[in-house]
Amino acid sequence: MKRALVDYLSNPDNRVIIHNGMFDSIQLERAWKFTWRAQIEDTMLLFRLIYPELEARLSNVASLLTWEPFWKMDSKLASATGDLQLALSYGAKDASVTFECYLRLMERAGPFLPSYRSTLALYSKLRESTHRGFCIDPGVRNDLDKAAQGKLDELEAQLDELTQAKLACLRAPQEAVLKVYQENLAALKEKDGKLWKYPIENRRAGSKLVTQAKKALAGAPAKLNANSPIHVAWWFYRVLRVPPYKKDGKETVGANALRRLATRFPEARLIEEIRHLSKLRSNYLQNPLDPDGRWRACWKPAGTTTGRLSSEATYWETGGPLQNLAAHVRPMFRSDKGKKIVSIDLQGAEWWIATFLSRDAKRLAAYTRGLDPHLLTAELLFGPNEPYALEDKRVKEANAEGNQEEIKAIRATLRMNPRNPPASWSCRQAAKKANHALDRMEGIDGFALVNYLPRAEAKRIYDAYLEAYPGIKEWWAETAYRIKHSHSLTALSGRRWNILQAYSGSLLRDGLAFLLQAPVADAVSKAILTLPEGFDFLIHEHDKLVFQVPVGTPALLLLPIIEAMTPSYGPEGFRLKVDVSIGDSLGSLAKAKNEDELGRLLN
Repeated sequence: MKRALVDYLSNPDNRVIIHNGMFDSIQLERAWKFTWRAQIEDTMLLFRLIYPELEARLSNVASLLTWEPFWKMDSKLASATGDLQLALSYGAKDASVTFECYLRLMERAGPFLPSYRSTLALYSKLRESTHRGFCIDPGVRNDLDKAAQGKLDELEAQLDELTQAKLACLRAPQEAVLKVYQENLAALKEKDGKLWKYPIENRRAGSKLVTQAKKALAGAPAKLNANSPIHVAWWFYRVLRVPPYKKDGKETVGANALRRLATRFPEARLIEEIRHLSKLRSNYLQNPLDPDGRWRACWKPAGTTTGRLSSEATYWETGGPLQNLAAHVRPMFRSDKGKKIVSIDLQGAEWWIATFLSRDAKRLAAYTRGLDPHLLTAELLFGPNEPYALEDKRVKEANAEGNQEEIKAIRATLRMNPRNPPASWSCRQAAKKANHALDRMEGIDGFALVNYLPRAEAKRIYDAYLEAYPGIKEWWAETAYRIKHSHSLTALSGRRWNILQAYSGSLLRDGLAFLLQAPVADAVSKAILTLPEGFDFLIHEHDKLVFQVPVGTPALLLLPIIEAMTPSYGPEGFRLKVDVSIGDSLGSLAKAKNEDELGRLLN
């Protein structure tokens, strides 16, 4: 039976209808040591494309598309009772219901079929990537872990310095009560162990006082634990008496609450950094790898509405996600022997797509003239004829971001006089943050929160941005009209979103993000499919494709991949531009400035 199934799944002329095809195909390939070549029809993927807001478990899909009574409990019942007939019946229902769901979904799939077929085409590349894994340098990983631990110790020492004095004051009265109790305990006891010297009411009062002291000490830690929500909430909401931030009616000290607190309390920034580093260590520097020491991730091709691929730890609980790798851990990810890592990154992709969609005159002129969008926005926000590029370079060289006095000194040295400049960043960096956030209708409060800005400064940047680019508000209004009246959106790449929700401001923001992100995700996915034999796919990260090639690969072989990542939009032939970086590890990629340098870096 196993041999027959392997032969069937190894034949590219055969077809399998399956729910969550990536999971089953990876697990079977790993367990039975064969290469899956049969064509896959995936009901989970198709359902998520048509109904992205609904739960895609097979039982839920079946309840929507078939009249089959609920059968999923039969598996547990068969296991508990040893009923073989029930187990076989359960498997048969799983298979027949999946087939019926596939037929119903195909009846509704019309406009979603191109995205469905192009995503299915990725499955073999994604499985290959999971099985091959990413080379990890164990020495570098160990050094990074030690460096992270050293930084954690430093941050925790700073947190202790800010909190220890107050904690000691809070604990002192209770500790004094317990000390007196312990010193006099022997004197209070007779040979039989009973308290006898004082009247019963005094002994009860003393016992109550000791109990209260113990409870107070238990609630007032000797050391503030940044990773404990109870400790952090107690510190800010009880000790410092900050009005609590709430989520769903409950007090929270999650990421958004800490961002708000960080604008007022330095210990909140320290707690954020400690939590980030602690998570980095547990998720990347101390988590288990496979026996061969390689990092593996399982890719989820149906994870997002926009078509972006996401990844997670393997189904056998090793490795972890590969998108959004922090700069601190990138150096440990290395190319295989005899290979080079290549990263192709779309330049300002979402900003330029918003330019094409909004038809804003200033932005279209910037595209024609080949201008840096961040420098253009800096001039429009803070005034023209200032050395913004040089200021940005000096701030980065001095590592001065967040240091308001040093940034003032740099501007004075450059004799700059910008209009209402940002206090904590270079003007170009502030413009870059505005470019990344405000096209998607990020509100003033959200922009201030994410970037640790005073609201007044965030409002100045927000108002100036929309005044500089009036076409953006017109695009927002046009998108809102389309959502309200057609209940669907179609991205430049042809990907469609069938909207089932009632209209709201939040839905409009999601719709804008879809229109900006879907063309980028589809362009990167298309480029993955063009990777020739010997080019190994590694990471799909938003607007970036990372893969490895043999050393000495001719630069010309990268051109079809770049071509796939930069499709032409509209009658004007609007195209995105790319940066190509090459190196031996994710932490040592060097940008190729021209074709000659590209060839040199590949050797």
